[in-house]
Amino acid sequence: MLAETVRKKKPLVHCITNYVTVHEVANILLSIGASPTMADCEKEVAEIATMADALYLNIGTANEAIINNMLKAGKAANAAGKPIVLDPVGIGASTFRRESVRKLLCELKISAIRGNASEIKAIAAGTTSTRGVDADEGDKIEDASLDRTIQQAKTLASKLGCIIAISGKIDIVSDGVRTAILRNGDAMMSSITGTGCMVTAVIAAYLASGNDPFGATLTAITQMNVAGEIAKELSDEGEGNASYGIHLIDSIGLIDEKVLNRRAHYEIIG
Repeated sequence: MLAETVRKKKPLVHCITNYVTVHEVANILLSIGASPTMADCEKEVAEIATMADALYLNIGTANEAIINNMLKAGKAANAAGKPIVLDPVGIGASTFRRESVRKLLCELKISAIRGNASEIKAIAAGTTSTRGVDADEGDKIEDASLDRTIQQAKTLASKLGCIIAISGKIDIVSDGVRTAILRNGDAMMSSITGTGCMVTAVIAAYLASGNDPFGATLTAITQMNVAGEIAKELSDEGEGNASYGIHLIDSIGLIDEKVLNRRAHYEIIG
């Protein structure tokens, strides 16, 4: 039902994102039936944020001017009642990134934050363990560290009053009351650039469709992960990362509710 809602509504997602994966983000939004607009010019960000159905902020290649434009767009989106989804890419890598995210969280009402375990840990605990934009090995979500990570997600969601989504081999989504443990996906997803940026954009499109934020985030991540599984099945022997990326974008657009319900593997706990 949620995937069909997105296709029918065709939400316009205003993306202020990084230049490494902007092409992939645009294509994944088009594949699920949403409409992307990439605009980070100071003179238009507020106007476009007001017009759009959701705002997606990604600090992957941000600079001071871009952060200021994110704040301007975010305040316009808040005033218009539009959801904002934040991707704190590599927040632990520098003081500038940490200060930028702190400022965004202080001045904007954020609907959802999605990051890897190290990025979320950096926001929750102020620690800086990171390896570029990838999660530190010690932070990665395994069954042995699941309880600790769930508690971190719940606590941060309650503190910030937003959805917290942590990506990894196991994904976690929490609104502070409900927490979902998601187990779909394929290892190849981490071998192409932009899967994290793409799934955050998909979350923005789902939130823009007026769905319950917790269920929308859970479904968006599950749809992306199921697409990753199907992409692997479609990949012929000898095909590499580029072909896998094409199969991924093809697959997510073809997933209907029946496929999603049949393949979804998650549990919701209190």
